[in-house]
Amino acid sequence: MEHDFWVKKEELGNAKEVLEDFEGRMEVEIRRQEKLNRVEEQDFRRGKLPGKFMIRMLYGWNNG
Repeated sequence: MEHDFWVKKEELGNAKEVLEDFEGRMEVEIRRQEKLNRVEEQDFRRGKLPGKFMIRMLYGWNNG
């Protein structure tokens, strides 16, 4: 950690392909997470989540 440092993206010319690959995978993951979030939100609105989850979400109750 003591040898870590920040470098501007423009200064990483020799890592261009690796950066493009990483950014592409991150874009895919972000879209996947956004889709999952939309599905979970729709399920929540439709009441498709388990009752135990609903009780905890709405009332803050736990298993105790």
